[in-house]
Amino acid sequence: MKLSSGSNNNSISQSSLNDLQEPGTFVIRNSNTYADSFGLALKIPPNSPRVISNKEDIQSEWVRHFLIGTVPMHDGRGNGVHLRGFSSDPTFPSLAAFVHYHIHKQGALPCTLRLPIFTNQTLYNQQRTTINEQTVYGLEPSLQTILPTTNTMSTDMLYLGSVEVDRLENMNAAIRGIGKIISLAQSYTDGLPKRCEVQIKVIPHEGITFTEKYRRAVWRKTIKPNNLLWCGLDPENREFNDAELRSKGMYGSKIFALVARKQRFWLHDNVVYVFCEIDHNHSAIQLVRFINSIFPGLRD
Repeated sequence: MKLSSGSNNNSISQSSLNDLQEPGTFVIRNSNTYADSFGLALKIPPNSPRVISNKEDIQSEWVRHFLIGTVPMHDGRGNGVHLRGFSSDPTFPSLAAFVHYHIHKQGALPCTLRLPIFTNQTLYNQQRTTINEQTVYGLEPSLQTILPTTNTMSTDMLYLGSVEVDRLENMNAAIRGIGKIISLAQSYTDGLPKRCEVQIKVIPHEGITFTEKYRRAVWRKTIKPNNLLWCGLDPENREFNDAELRSKGMYGSKIFALVARKQRFWLHDNVVYVFCEIDHNHSAIQLVRFINSIFPGLRD
C-alpha cells in the first residue's frame, strides 16, 4: 500500500528524500495523516527485472512510499507493527524488529533495506531534521549510539568466547574460530563458559573495547588498531541460538568476529573474538560496517 502524494509530502520532508541515493536506502517517520502509523520511503532499484515499475516511480525518482501501521500482536504481547496492505508480511513487535527483518529478507517490499555506512556529514544531516522526523537505520539512539563529534560508536552485543588460531588471518581465521565456538556451545550443557553481555565501543586511533556489563568482576578487553586484522559477519552465514535468545524473540542471531594479533614475548599468534546479536535493537551488520569504515585497512 502506497501513501497518496499528499501524504508523502506531509510524512517525509524533501531533504530526507534527497538523501536516498542508493537502492535499499530508506527513511521512516511518524505519519501525520494516519494515527499510530509510520511512513516508509524506500529507494527501489530502477529497471530491475525483479521490480515491476510504473510511471509514478519515474516521477518520484524511484522512491516508493509505504505505510506501517500499529496492530495487535497475534500472541497477545501488546501492539506490534505491520506493513499495511500486505497480508503476507509478518507482524513485528517493534520498528527495530521490522527493519532488522527486512535488512535480511525482502518480504513484501520491492527490495531489502540497506544500512548506510555513517560519515560525519550524514550524521550532521540527521541532526538537522526536526524532532518529529528521524531517519531509522534499524537501531534506537538510546541503545546503539554514534557520536558525530568524535565519530565513535557504542552498542551491546553477546560475547561468545575467543579462539586462538595460530597464524591464520582474516576470513579463514574467522571461519575456524566461529566453528570452534559453535562446537563448544553444542557440547556444554550449561552453555558457553565465557558467554556474557558486553558493551562494545569503537574509537578511532584507540581501537575497539568490549566490557562485560553485569557481573561483579568487571572484565574488559581492548584491541588496538595496529593489532586488528579483520572484522566481519560469519563467512558461512551461521547463526547462534539458545534458550535465552529465543526468550527475546531471537531465533537466529547473526554471528560476527574480530580477528586480532596477539603477542606473547617474541611470538605472534592470532586470536578470534566471536560475538552475536543480543536482540533486534542492536545490529551486527551496522557495527561491522562502522568498524570497517573507521579502520579502512580491514576487509569484511
